[in-house]
Amino acid sequence: MNIMIIEDESSNVDRLSRLLKNIDGDIRILAATESVKDSVNFLENTSTKPDLIFADIYLADGLCFSIFDKIKTDIPIIFVTAFDQYALKAFEYNGLAYILKPVTEKELRKTLDKVCSMKSFFEISNITELFENVINERHPSLQRLLIRSENGCIPAEMSRICIIECGIRDTKIILDDGRAGISEHTLRYFEDNINPDRFIRVSRQAIIAPDKVSEFRQCPDGKYEAFFSAPVNRSVVISPEKFQRIRKLFTAADL
Repeated sequence: MNIMIIEDESSNVDRLSRLLKNIDGDIRILAATESVKDSVNFLENTSTKPDLIFADIYLADGLCFSIFDKIKTDIPIIFVTAFDQYALKAFEYNGLAYILKPVTEKELRKTLDKVCSMKSFFEISNITELFENVINERHPSLQRLLIRSENGCIPAEMSRICIIECGIRDTKIILDDGRAGISEHTLRYFEDNINPDRFIRVSRQAIIAPDKVSEFRQCPDGKYEAFFSAPVNRSVVISPEKFQRIRKLFTAADL
């Protein structure tokens, strides 16, 4: 099992790593990150996905929840912390368990047994697949929606959407035939309910469908620009990190 540890105290990382390997010598510590920034960077760019994440809640640059606000993931998480006031919130973020420090081998073994029993019960080889199935059951990907236009409403299939972007008060939806409309849903709502294999949130302001892009161009500052051809005639700026995620989508489609 590949495990990622998110913890800003090196002594806690060492202790947790030692306890995990005492319990199961086949456990591999895939990464140990100490900040929100480093964790997001790793999860966005790693080619080997962790099967399980152990995360402290308080990090040097903020709460760990902001990691999972910035990057959507279906990896189950075990929260390890000295504080118990975030227990309910933890289960909004794929939280499988909530362990209070100091961690004991007994408690850790009990938690890992829970993970393994869930894998065995559902007969799924990878625990992340289990959570993906559960999440998809609770929040199936949107297939269509009704958006407001100047003259009324437009029935919009998700397969026709090029860009979803937040405006001053509403969210703008741009279709591949050039039509546009307004949705009352937030960008976060769409991020949580759209198919992650078809859409990527490329900034705080926009979600795009990469397969609708006619061309990606690199800018002098290292960023990229996604161009949508006529009748859309729009472009969206993308950070290098987000472009790497888009590149992986196309690579996966080619395999």
